Amino acid sequence: MTYVCDRIVEGYAVLVSKEGRHYDIPAEMIPGLKEGDVVNVTVDKEQTAERKERIKKLSDSLFED
Repeated sequence: MTYVCDRIVEGYAVLVSKEGRHYDIPAEMIPGLKEGDVVNVTVDKEQTAERKERIKKLSDSLFED
């Protein structure tokens, strides 16, 4: 998803979607963010799967008989 940083107010960045929806996030979440910057948000499926597998292994090791 793509957003544009409309403004930064009191430490919050106002991101606007293509549909015109506004989202306020702490500006510190995106270091160096400035008004007018384009922000792309993606889900990393590969890292998600790796993380789930690590957590499953940890969980399984806790409950081994």
